[in-house]
Amino acid sequence: MSAEIISLSDRRRPVHCDAPELDFVTAIDVAIRDLCEIEVLCRSPEARQRAAECREMLVAALSRA
Repeated sequence: MSAEIISLSDRRRPVHCDAPELDFVTAIDVAIRDLCEIEVLCRSPEARQRAAECREMLVAALSRA
């Protein structure tokens, strides 16, 4: 088994102890954006499919939040 390592852009700020807690909606929004990036960058069809399924699930959850 081999793994493909992909580099994602690091658009997040470092987390500090005094930073406010990340709320649920923001966490889902960030995860959706990361999954979109993974879908574009990953060459494995299986990994792209799993990322798409996770993204769709999170989009549905966010629309109900």
